[in-house]
Amino acid sequence: MPTTDPACILQIADYSAPFASNFLSSLFRLEGLVRDRLGLRTAYVLPEAARERPWIRTAQDAGAIVEFLERGGSHRQRIRTLRCLGLEHRAALLHTHFGTFDADAAVAAWRLGRPVVWHMHSPFLTAGSWRRGVGERIKFGLVARLLVDRIVAVSPSVAEGAVAGGAPRSKFSVVLNGIDVERAHPLDPADRSALRRRTGIADGDVVFLLLGWEPLRKGADLFAEAMASVSGESAMHARGLVVRGETNEAEVLGMVRSAPSVRVIPGVPDVAELYGLADCFVSASRAEGLPYAVGEAMAADLPVITSDLAQVVAVYGRAGAGVLTFRSGDAKDLAAAMARLLATSPEDRVRLGRANGAFIREGLSLRRWSEEMIAVYRSVLGTPEG
Repeated sequence: MPTTDPACILQIADYSAPFASNFLSSLFRLEGLVRDRLGLRTAYVLPEAARERPWIRTAQDAGAIVEFLERGGSHRQRIRTLRCLGLEHRAALLHTHFGTFDADAAVAAWRLGRPVVWHMHSPFLTAGSWRRGVGERIKFGLVARLLVDRIVAVSPSVAEGAVAGGAPRSKFSVVLNGIDVERAHPLDPADRSALRRRTGIADGDVVFLLLGWEPLRKGADLFAEAMASVSGESAMHARGLVVRGETNEAEVLGMVRSAPSVRVIPGVPDVAELYGLADCFVSASRAEGLPYAVGEAMAADLPVITSDLAQVVAVYGRAGAGVLTFRSGDAKDLAAAMARLLATSPEDRVRLGRANGAFIREGLSLRRWSEEMIAVYRSVLGTPEG
């Protein structure tokens, strides 16, 4: 057990994407509030695969403390590393994200005599291999019950799914994701027009955008099928863009080859440019927690079409008519939603998008998210407010 006063929160995340993201913006915003409200530093523990990413160097140049953990190591090795980092940085609390290091951090925190918080960004796994399913039930039914102080879920339905899988209800807090509206914002009209021209988008085209980092889960196949079958007079102006990941270009191209109006493009560091290409964002996901991308697209003043996953509709659907839904997994229903969007006037699409942007800025800001996370930390640490 540490013999000195705690000085740091360890943010432990299985994140090594090529570009910075809303997730990182959230943690960096929280870091400032942790320092100001709790008097604690923040250190980030990320996979070795993140070490050479440009955003790592940017964060370190700005003063961020970053450590690395071998994702492929054994549980024993990862527990030892996390315990050593906890001692080195005088950790007050360990906070994990994305599941990979949850059990390791729970054991390391127990050995340190410090609390641990798990953050559930995705639903409880009910599909996949039998072995993985058993592992998830042991993790939530035993490890969470015995060693974890709090589980933060990104939506009520994510929490309920984990409780149904054996997790203790009493340990859950629900904190809806916040959206970085400085990162995802509408482009100036002149800049947007120039960007679309450079990308080969003609005046009058109506562009639907889908992010295909994990193309099957994100529904790239459904998107292509819908784009190929959408009908009506305005369908001739419909264009689709699917953003591929670093290593899945062939997989994505295979999924969309049946839709001549769909192009596959690489990701870019500036997400405002991606959303600036589009007239409508599509989330065709088969499974999600509470996707940042839907909130980002709304913050960029875009109308959105999303699969009718309960948590997505419950949170983002409150924005109103600018969020259209379709039956999850149903390409024909997605095509019908696209046709409805195509039938609206450009002026109405702008109006719907602006209403979405106002909804995000007023109700799902990073400031609100950070304040709620500080309340979770105070509760776990037993630190009174003021």
